[in-house]
Amino acid sequence: MNHNEHFLWKGSGRILDAFLEAVLPEIPGADNNLIRRKTLEDLDGFLVGMTPFMRFLYNLGAYLIQFGSIIFGHSLLPFTWLNKASRIKYIEKWGTSRLSQRRNIILAYRSTAMLVFYSQKEVLRYLNYDLESHIKERMAWLKREAS
Repeated sequence: MNHNEHFLWKGSGRILDAFLEAVLPEIPGADNNLIRRKTLEDLDGFLVGMTPFMRFLYNLGAYLIQFGSIIFGHSLLPFTWLNKASRIKYIEKWGTSRLSQRRNIILAYRSTAMLVFYSQKEVLRYLNYDLESHIKERMAWLKREAS
């Protein structure tokens, strides 16, 4: 992250860290805590492109995830106090909820998390995917098609 300004609120960063721990796949042999922290840092950088109002809503949504466990009766504990298995179950419950708003919130957070996670070089290396080579091949193909 090259900017000095942070767009995740301190509390929402903590909530999203717990969310990432529950949704990100683990990479065997890698420092998954470091990858999760990098994902959180890059997610903060991802918010740079959002309008201030969307950044506000993104942070506010994290608090809805945090206290939704209490408000909607999943648990007497906030999201970050749940163990990993309970957080996974909570996210799955929201992801299959009859309320479209709950499904959409989880979809938005899971989608941005996965977008940022799978953009990391460590993850791409584990998947044996060379992004630069792929881009060069696609550009060469596009040039051939255009001529």
